[in-house]
Amino acid sequence: MYVDERAIALVAEHRYDLRKLAEGERLAALVRAGADSRPTFHCRALAWLGRAMIHWGQDLIEHYGTVASTQPLRPAGSIR
Repeated sequence: MYVDERAIALVAEHRYDLRKLAEGERLAALVRAGADSRPTFHCRALAWLGRAMIHWGQDLIEHYGTVASTQPLRPAGSIR
C-alpha cells in the first residue's frame, strides 16, 4: 500500500495539535486546582524576599544614584 507524504504530514500535524491542546488543558486544570488553596509558606517567603530586595535596591539607587561610576576593570593577570 502506498502512503502519501501529505497524509503523513497531516497526521503528524494533527497529533501535534492534540498534544498542545492536552498540555493546555492540563495547565488549566493545575491553575484551577491551585486557585482555591492558600499560598504555601515557601510562596509567602519568596514574595516577602522579593519585596525586600526591591526595597533594598530602591534604597541603594536613592543613595548612590542610578549609574555607578567605577574605574575600568583590568584582567586579573595584569595585577602586579
